[in-house]
Amino acid sequence: MTILEDDDRPFYHDWVAPEDYFTDRGRDLPPGCKEIDDEEQRERENTSLEVMCDRFTEPHPNEEETHPDLEN
Repeated sequence: MTILEDDDRPFYHDWVAPEDYFTDRGRDLPPGCKEIDDEEQRERENTSLEVMCDRFTEPHPNEEETHPDLEN
């Protein structure tokens, strides 16, 4: 955990929490955290679902491999 906390890269410090999760408890937001309301959470979820559906519309080109224990 310390490695991530000490790292300066924005990727590791870009996350969200439900609205008022920290601020209603009188706590400061952690670095890189943003509190979002239900509407923004739904918008983000819908955007994510659209992206995933677009990326997985076609079946994988390779045949699925089954573990040998499951073949019989």
